Amino acid sequence: MVKIVKSERQNLGLFLASLAILGVIGLQLYTAKHLRDFWPKYRSLQALHRLLKAPEKPFLWPFIDYPMYSYPNYLGDDIKQYVILGILPDSTEVRIQAEDLGLNYWIFMYGFKEALRKNDRQDIKNFIQLYESRNNKKLIGVRLENHPLILTKEGVEPGKPKVVTDFKVNSLEEKK
Repeated sequence: MVKIVKSERQNLGLFLASLAILGVIGLQLYTAKHLRDFWPKYRSLQALHRLLKAPEKPFLWPFIDYPMYSYPNYLGDDIKQYVILGILPDSTEVRIQAEDLGLNYWIFMYGFKEALRKNDRQDIKNFIQLYESRNNKKLIGVRLENHPLILTKEGVEPGKPKVVTDFKVNSLEEKK
């Protein structure tokens, strides 16, 4: 009788420990997929993405701010820092940021930046319309620039900015 009770306790303890381990692994997988912007790519999963959206840091501390999700950089490496600039009708340049579009950083960088980089005219047009409607500013162009940071022995130094792509809004409307 005593052996049976002891055996059941051991099984329960093993079961609970297994559940805890599976929970931690599941949370790591969910966080990794969230950081890689997995959900927004699949439009049919948008509602699920909103439901399962990861909380802001530090609530998932051991999983989000953890070096296993970053890549190493070495001396002399360029660390890409993309900047998206909108061009107004008076030729003024304004920096477009995720907050201007009501998006989080990852959707902004993997959506708008990638659309510019890959020359996806329809997505670029959609992001421009979103910017114009939210900010009441008309854009005549948009530019993607790389403002790299260079790792040196003294620290991080700014590199020479490079224009990656430059689009005029009227060229987006002409080519369908």
